[in-house]
Amino acid sequence: SVTASGFTVNWTAVTGASSYRLDIATDSGFTSFVSGFSNLTVSGTSQAVTGLSAATAYYARVRTVNSGGTSANSQTGNQATLLANDLSSDAATVTVNGVAVSGTLVGATYTAVGSVISDSKNDVWYKFQAPASGTATITTGSYSATPDLDLYVWDSSGSAWSGTTPTAAADFSATGSLTTSESVSATVTAGRTYYVRVRIWSGTGTFTITATMPVAPSGQATNFTSSSITFSAATVGWTRGNGDGVLVVARAGGAVNTDPTDGTNYTANAAFGSGTQIGTGNYVVYKGTGTSVNVTGLSAATTYYFELYEYNTNGLMHNMSGLIGNLTTSNRAPTVTTSA
Repeated sequence: SVTASGFTVNWTAVTGASSYRLDIATDSGFTSFVSGFSNLTVSGTSQAVTGLSAATAYYARVRTVNSGGTSANSQTGNQATLLANDLSSDAATVTVNGVAVSGTLVGATYTAVGSVISDSKNDVWYKFQAPASGTATITTGSYSATPDLDLYVWDSSGSAWSGTTPTAAADFSATGSLTTSESVSATVTAGRTYYVRVRIWSGTGTFTITATMPVAPSGQATNFTSSSITFSAATVGWTRGNGDGVLVVARAGGAVNTDPTDGTNYTANAAFGSGTQIGTGNYVVYKGTGTSVNVTGLSAATTYYFELYEYNTNGLMHNMSGLIGNLTTSNRAPTVTTSA
């Protein structure tokens, strides 16, 4: 059994042998031995070799030991370990919305899983954990050649997966012809781990793989302020969170009672009542990267409630734990008239 970190060496029993001596080296001349495997005494006719490097060729030879001494070396055998992510159980980790992970097709082998994977095509494996529920997109690209790759995605918490092995057809897949990239979209659930099989239909070389999905900002705007309040206008300020922008929603006479919808592009207008209305009476008065807005078109002696939502432009995802504040406009000054 060959893995990325080891394999088992077997040999034929010799009559009269009391034990055997095994050498494992990284070169056919046996000048560089693997630690612990130089003249190793073995009582049987097989030995597990562990702690090896992935995708590396190793060489083995055996000698017989009996009462007459030690025999000459056997013929040299050789075995290469698998790629580090050649098996689904050794899937390499891809971080969602993280840096691209480099991969290689050179040295990949075929994963056979009964009728589930029976196409006899070499493959490598990756996995990622969904940071949120939604749609994740897995993409390969930056090819050193132009291989024909296919992508298959399994939900490890679903019925088509058990432990680290698929038990049924992939939950999501994308197949295509020779291209500069391949991608598959998968509906994912926050916290679950997903396994990706990169199947090599033809070709070879290196590539990169990414997993992306829209996510809401983790840091909400803070420090609501109000200033320059008149009977018809007021300036609202805040300290930015870590989103790409901030959406400011205002409502007269009561708290904002409807959150924005992810994926929706809203139009802002600082004149109250002119921007997009969300629900009933909730108007978008600002959308952008700034830290204040002068809201106009207000009514005198009226309390206005505000809620601010940091958002990311990818997928227009909003942090729904909004920053809340309010202000009350001043009374309108009376108009003085005189009569003759």
